[in-house]
Amino acid sequence: MRKKLDGTNTAFNDLQGIGNDEKWKDFSPQFVRTSLIKKLFNYGFSIEDIVYITGLPVENIGNYINTNQIIERKTMKNEKIKNLQNIFGNVLERTI
Repeated sequence: MRKKLDGTNTAFNDLQGIGNDEKWKDFSPQFVRTSLIKKLFNYGFSIEDIVYITGLPVENIGNYINTNQIIERKTMKNEKIKNLQNIFGNVLERTI
C-alpha cells in the first residue's frame, strides 16, 4: 500500500534539477504528504480514506492528525446528527 505517494516522490526527484530557485527549497515530499493528510482530514475524509489514499500506515496517523482534532470532529459530527434528529422529530410530530 506504500505505493500511493511514490508518484509524489518521483515528481520531486524529477524537479531536483530545477536549480537553486529559493521557492522550491520549502517543498519536499514530506511537506506535501503532511499538507495532503491535513487537508484531506479538514475536508472531512475519514481516517480510513486518508490511510488508503496516502499509503500511510494507520499507526502513524497520529504524527499528522492529533487526537484532539479527531475528538473535535467526532463531537461536531454527533452534534449535527442530534440536530438532524431534532429537526426530523419536529417535522414528524407536526405531520402526525
